[in-house]
Amino acid sequence: AETGPLISFTEEMARRGMVASSQLLSAEIVGASTILARTLDVSIGSRLVYLRRLRLAENELIAVQTSYLVEALCPGILKDDLENGSLYATLRKTYGLSLTDSSVTVEAALSDDETANLLGLPSPAVLLITEQITLIDSGRPIEFTRTLYRADRYRVRVH
Repeated sequence: AETGPLISFTEEMARRGMVASSQLLSAEIVGASTILARTLDVSIGSRLVYLRRLRLAENELIAVQTSYLVEALCPGILKDDLENGSLYATLRKTYGLSLTDSSVTVEAALSDDETANLLGLPSPAVLLITEQITLIDSGRPIEFTRTLYRADRYRVRVH
């Protein structure tokens, strides 16, 4: 994870010489909970795009990623191909958004059975968890993402 020019998981894996791919587990519109409304600076109940994806590098399971996007800033994004390619590239190209900054927290934790299962690990497995809030150039949050990485396959770089 890094601040400055934001890069997506897809772009980050490419920098490491690896091909990234995703499997979409769910994609739907949900109402913002109190915590998400506060995090994304929207009203409670506002429409958010909820994405849950398995992230792979070289066809190896790396992470389970949950993202919430402010739908008003990317209306109709569920019609886009969210499985192949970079979400950030879609936000830039299709919606003309400039993703400028993010804040990231990192912690270690043990997985629950479902996450371990999704990542093909014995339970409980050690995970690295990142939480990222991504901002557009107006300073407005567009995305909150929580990523559960396999600790044996992933190192977080922070600049």
